[in-house]
Amino acid sequence: MYVVEHEAQPDKFASIPDSLWWGVITVTTVGYGDVQPLTPAGKILGGIIALMGIVFIALPTAIIVAAFLQEPAREQSCPHCGKLMDRSPGGNHGSHSVERGPLQGLPAQT
Repeated sequence: MYVVEHEAQPDKFASIPDSLWWGVITVTTVGYGDVQPLTPAGKILGGIIALMGIVFIALPTAIIVAAFLQEPAREQSCPHCGKLMDRSPGGNHGSHSVERGPLQGLPAQT
């Protein structure tokens, strides 16, 4: 951004660290609004940087959260017969008992 915008705005993009600061603020979607690119090349580069913030931060976060939300629903059924399991300590399930692991009564991983 420094190379693209320094000539148009020497006071705002005065150095490479100033331009890097603008990049960090843009990628983290804070965007104070006090510094913005004015040249067409700067606007295109700024748009690409803003989209990179979404692609590399927001999108993976949504995917990870969705996986965490699906995990409890998947663990509630018996992997052998598909029936709902009794998750209480010492509980059993139909004709077979569920082994309990050492952590808070969760089924043991085998």
